[in-house]
Amino acid sequence: MSVYKHDELAEMYEGLCLKATAECTLTGTLVGGQPADDKGLEMFCRYQLGLDGDELAAAVERIKTQEIGESAVGGAGENEVTEVESYGVNTLRHDPVDGCCYLGNWQIKACMKQSASRIGLFVAKKGTKGDMAEMGRVQATGISLGKDPTMVRLVGTRGSPYRGGKFEKMMGRVHTAAGAKSIVHDSEVVPAGYRFAFELRVPRERLTEDQIARVCACMQVVGLGSARSMERGKFRVDQLTIIDAKPKPKPKAEKPTDKAARLD
Repeated sequence: MSVYKHDELAEMYEGLCLKATAECTLTGTLVGGQPADDKGLEMFCRYQLGLDGDELAAAVERIKTQEIGESAVGGAGENEVTEVESYGVNTLRHDPVDGCCYLGNWQIKACMKQSASRIGLFVAKKGTKGDMAEMGRVQATGISLGKDPTMVRLVGTRGSPYRGGKFEKMMGRVHTAAGAKSIVHDSEVVPAGYRFAFELRVPRERLTEDQIARVCACMQVVGLGSARSMERGKFRVDQLTIIDAKPKPKPKAEKPTDKAARLD
């Protein structure tokens, strides 16, 4: 019977994988896509509308009950479909410890899978989709590492956390089965220039260093966050380090009989 501790199993997993560490900088605005809760609406009213005290509380209540939702804005004829305008407030994800804005590791993993799909990697090599989606792991590292490694924190050039509070109005239009819909939302954003770093591990059996590098190259263009169709969320990889370090075999224990024979 063999018994393995958690640390031994973690080391075993890491030994099966290629490790890539990416140090990145936003080159465009990163847009948040989380529907705002009461705290998010309060932040929007405080920083974007410049309100405080009773005015702030009244504005939060008004937005919650009157402004967020859908309303008809067009369509006069009998056979016309009424156009609907949808309005909301979106925020970034904030670390509950200190309020630092962060990217979820699943967001970076989704970007990685989209990039791999676009370059045809999943079709060219059978099994690579499962290797990335199911066996792959993304974690914060370096400047982005806090208490929770699933949160890839966004920091300034001197390492100070970015706590948000800046909003931009986003507009768009989509066609649904119910008719045309105008999308209008105020979204919290991270300006260009902020940095983040993540560590990627994928099984080495079918994936090479060159393929991982090409995927990371494409991730810069695919982008992160919301409003990517409006060319938001672009970033550059300042440095990509790929390590293919296979685990060293454990030394065999010496047999007592062999040791005794040498002493003789």
